[in-house]
Amino acid sequence: LQPSYSQMDFFAPTWMSTSTVKTQHLLGRLQRLKGDKVIVFSQFPEHLRMIEEQLEGNSVAFAGLFSSSALSLNAKKMRALRAEAVHRFENDAACQVLLMDGICSHGLD
Repeated sequence: LQPSYSQMDFFAPTWMSTSTVKTQHLLGRLQRLKGDKVIVFSQFPEHLRMIEEQLEGNSVAFAGLFSSSALSLNAKKMRALRAEAVHRFENDAACQVLLMDGICSHGLD
């Protein structure tokens, strides 16, 4: 099922709060990698939002910017927010995870 689309009686608006096998695996890996920095890419902004919610619920510090949260921004503002997220990830010892989609990751090396 695609979580972002209503599919008859199967759609639950609280799907983003759902803990999935993949998010549980990610959280487990993050626990084992405590102190290491991790970049999570996804081409699906909805999935990044779900991961965001799970990270918040488990007190995992993260930074990120992805296109759905930046659609209303002009290119200059989007670049500034992306730079801010990357700066936080690189310089904040507590920030373990950087969430990015393909669009917002362009130009990062």
